[in-house]
Amino acid sequence: MQIMQILAEDTIGQRIRRARRRKGWTQAELGLRTGLRESIICKYELDRYAPRIKNLSRIADALGVSVDYLLGRESEHNAR
Repeated sequence: MQIMQILAEDTIGQRIRRARRRKGWTQAELGLRTGLRESIICKYELDRYAPRIKNLSRIADALGVSVDYLLGRESEHNAR
């Protein structure tokens, strides 16, 4: 399976979780850095809610990745 196929199968929540864990952060810490509640970060990671564009941008900025990475449009190597 090619890398892009694997990425396309990941959800936004899975990519948020992966990037957060790479930083060594808890959901609470990501929440503090983005101004979002820990409970909403949890719901995003579980794909119970899809983040609004402004929140997706805040999460991407905090994690040091692009919105395109979180959307599955680019690989981790090109994330930023």
